[in-house]
Amino acid sequence: MDILKNTGRIAGVVAFGLWSGVSIAESLPGGASSLTESYENWELTCVNQDETPVCSLAQVQINAETQQQMLAVELRPDGAGGLSGVMVLPFGLALSQGIAIGIDDQEANATLGFTTCLPVGCLVPVGFDAGSIASLATANQLTATAIISDSGDPISFVISLTGLQNAHARLQDVLRN
Repeated sequence: MDILKNTGRIAGVVAFGLWSGVSIAESLPGGASSLTESYENWELTCVNQDETPVCSLAQVQINAETQQQMLAVELRPDGAGGLSGVMVLPFGLALSQGIAIGIDDQEANATLGFTTCLPVGCLVPVGFDAGSIASLATANQLTATAIISDSGDPISFVISLTGLQNAHARLQDVLRN
């Protein structure tokens, strides 16, 4: 959709401390207290919490006409070589139907349920194991399809995967050093 634009700013979408991060390194590079780097459509953010870096990867999509948030995704290392986190979608969706997730033009291969709604939108927990991350690295987009509650029509939210592989590699590098 032309009216959507990607932006790396979190804009208060997901509280950075909502999920506990996995960390290995003792501090951020150069002794920094925080780190923010953009990788095309993804942003890597790390902060020191008790002398230990906690990092996440995020993508936020804002409607260019209304300036309202349409979608946000935040992922963190899960400690088992994967990434887990949350997708924040707008109000007005049929929560009981969940969302169907597909990669590129493939059929949706997973259905995920909403857990709750907050003032910023409705939350869907997401997780990707190491094998799924490898699949995402060669893909162009992840599509989340939901049902509009009023009309029953499907609506698709496209998450660009451009930059995710490089952002994930950098996240791993930061946490190792």
